[in-house]
Amino acid sequence: MLQPNNPELVQKIENFVTGEGATATKLFDASKMKLHSEVRDMCAADKCNQYGKNWQCPPAIGDLQEWEERLRDWPIGLLIQLCWDLDNESDIDAMMVGSEKMKSIINKVATRFREERDDYLPLTAGSCSLCKTCTYPNEPCRYPELAIPSLESIGLLVSDVCKLAGLPYNNGPLTITFSSAILFKGEITN
Repeated sequence: MLQPNNPELVQKIENFVTGEGATATKLFDASKMKLHSEVRDMCAADKCNQYGKNWQCPPAIGDLQEWEERLRDWPIGLLIQLCWDLDNESDIDAMMVGSEKMKSIINKVATRFREERDDYLPLTAGSCSLCKTCTYPNEPCRYPELAIPSLESIGLLVSDVCKLAGLPYNNGPLTITFSSAILFKGEITN
């Protein structure tokens, strides 16, 4: 059984993200999440053009061991999904709009629930895009209280997180599903 330390906050965040357009949410056992060096290798390939250019991406975000230790404090997760329609399988414009919508939802959580930030850890989909140009590595982050790492940047395979939560990674043809998570402190009991 998942027992968050602050169940009221979990419910408030779940209601908020649903009201903002999230299409699915589900609590899951985040203590079972596994970080993968292969995901970090994909980051290093720099296909998104953010590796070494963003405070919330590798290498600035920290190594896998640091994240494994940090995640121990956050055993309960709320997976948040946004299923976005595409006109065709290569509808890049719609993919970008959907991606920004998901980031916007999670960014709004960080803003709206700023006072409770010690009670949750947000993880978004894709790289942080708060600033048009990130200050990394020459200057400190402009908005450290609002900047959010992605599931991928810390080494999580999104399909594995979806499986843990019991939600689909893919919602069918001519759609794309964006997944983010909010992690909470608490206990998991049988």
